[in-house]
Amino acid sequence: MSDTAAQTPTQLLVQSNISGTMKVESRDGDAVGSVHAFMVHKGTGRVTHAVLSLGGFLGMGKSFYPLPFALLNSTRSATSTS
Repeated sequence: MSDTAAQTPTQLLVQSNISGTMKVESRDGDAVGSVHAFMVHKGTGRVTHAVLSLGGFLGMGKSFYPLPFALLNSTRSATSTS
């Protein structure tokens, strides 16, 4: 095996957990779930996907869905302190 093949990463994305800190709402303002994690590209350092956590009760039955980061809109909530 060549040296360059040994140095090439096998996975291009790394997960950054932020579970439960960012709520997700629909365009109509209905609560949908929360952002569980961001997927970050190792080469560029940019977020490529947000992993949404939907459903479940007391940590049971949750579903996780990757969503391209470009599809999300961020707004400051009325309860935001910063």
